[in-house]
Amino acid sequence: MRVLVVDNDHDTADALAMVLKLAKCEVRVTYDALAALEAAKSFEPDLLLADLAMPWMDGNELARQIRQCLNLDRTVLAALTGYADAEHRGLAAAAGFTEYLVKPAPAQAICELLGRVAERIAASRAMVDESHRLAGIAKAMSRRTTRPADRE
Repeated sequence: MRVLVVDNDHDTADALAMVLKLAKCEVRVTYDALAALEAAKSFEPDLLLADLAMPWMDGNELARQIRQCLNLDRTVLAALTGYADAEHRGLAAAAGFTEYLVKPAPAQAICELLGRVAERIAASRAMVDESHRLAGIAKAMSRRTTRPADRE
């Protein structure tokens, strides 16, 4: 699983990256939202964990911009923030975050999040495999139903 961590607190970002690497994730770290936006476009993470309170561009604006990128439409956006109140949760959801963790997030909460993302990846792969299977059947059926005279 590819995970992009963005937090302007270097220690927090780096510690989270170490935990994610122990969980066998491929991890990239950025320390501001502008760098995260560029990194996300090329890295195409399965999960983006972002702080909300960052200078220059906050996590909510990052989420809005990520949601506009077609190649990132399957990326799960998770806020990882010190804000625990309903107002910030609502703003994050409106910006495009589907997950919300409050710092310091317990290891169990992070593991559960990784599990949900892994399930989503597996379901997406199963859908792609099924569409390929159905396309193969349709192609085979069209060959069988085409009469020799129709092929000339």
